[in-house]
Amino acid sequence: MFGVLFLHSFGSTNLEFKEFEEYLQEQGFRTNSPLLPGHGTFPKDLQKYTFKDWLRASEQALMDLNCQVNFLVGQITGAPLALFLAASHPELLGIVTLSGIINLPKWHTLINTFLRSKSRMVSWGSPSSKLLPFYNQSIREKIKLYKEVPQTALNETFRLIQETRKLLKKVNQPIYIFHSSARKDFNIENAHYLFKNVSSKKRKLMIVEKGSPLMSVDVARHMVFRESMNFFWSCIDLYQM
Repeated sequence: MFGVLFLHSFGSTNLEFKEFEEYLQEQGFRTNSPLLPGHGTFPKDLQKYTFKDWLRASEQALMDLNCQVNFLVGQITGAPLALFLAASHPELLGIVTLSGIINLPKWHTLINTFLRSKSRMVSWGSPSSKLLPFYNQSIREKIKLYKEVPQTALNETFRLIQETRKLLKKVNQPIYIFHSSARKDFNIENAHYLFKNVSSKKRKLMIVEKGSPLMSVDVARHMVFRESMNFFWSCIDLYQM
């Protein structure tokens, strides 16, 4: 049995992957998509946890898959979680990242501005958000995205990204990097940075020109599902040779 662990983005829920999981299950894969600590309840609950708690939850979810070999899928800030795991689990068969954030040339200034402000909460999944302006109303409702998040929790996400960047050279599994170019405020340099800095011999980059960065629920999702599944099977073929 082959397993796929899905890691959702910050401030969101594992509903990001409901359709993706169903698709892979129909193809014979076992899946697991944990709800990360502090998510899916109330925004203030995020203050109780650090990025290390999200990593521990991800590790446990990986163990719970209980499969012969496993793959990882991480979306937006779920991507650095997946890459962090991959660095310490060389037995993993492959990684898919969806609009992963690993380099912060544009977000860095915004995040630091928020962290210096007196407000304890930051606008997140709302029309006024400067960090996530690409979420429309239907997507926000579908994935139960928080409308605001605590500054402390946002800082933990920033720490996760910084720590993951230090580990990229330890990531040597096959990797498929998807990135949406439809939103100019979502820097495509993330994808190129990741492609250049992992040690994977088998690596592939696809730039998608339609839909939001939340690729698992937007208009390009079916293409992403098919491409990811084909990538998984190609990795399995190599494994079984």
